[in-house]
Amino acid sequence: MDRKKILRETEELIFIHIGDAVKPLVKSMHKILDKAKVPLQFDQIQPLMELYKIGELSQQEIADSIGRDKSSVQRTIQNLIKMGLVTIEVDAADKRRNKVNITAKGQSLAEKIHLNAVDVNRKVTRTISKEEMAQFKSILGKIKTNAETL
Repeated sequence: MDRKKILRETEELIFIHIGDAVKPLVKSMHKILDKAKVPLQFDQIQPLMELYKIGELSQQEIADSIGRDKSSVQRTIQNLIKMGLVTIEVDAADKRRNKVNITAKGQSLAEKIHLNAVDVNRKVTRTISKEEMAQFKSILGKIKTNAETL
């Protein structure tokens, strides 16, 4: 295949552009969270923040919400329990369901993460108008919908 054609086609690949934008964003967020002394890895932050936003959830609901498999979420939840950030109990109404709740310590850490995330978001979007942001969210939504149908 012609190298110029490969280059042109590669420049059009949306996942390359999304990845190129996400890498420095995630790196910046990690740097800021390290500076804020947040003792979590990214895969631990996602379930904690879901509980912070929504409240009590089952492990399956967390897995579905963050797009990970249940066994991976179960391991993460066990680590969060050891850190005192969440608790888990069997649902009295449905013994097959485990209810996961955020503790006061987890709530405090999640608030710290949230405030830092809002600050990073404000900084990285400072030159983007409200109209551009609305269009960006709309386009991302369409990409997500299209990708889910593959």
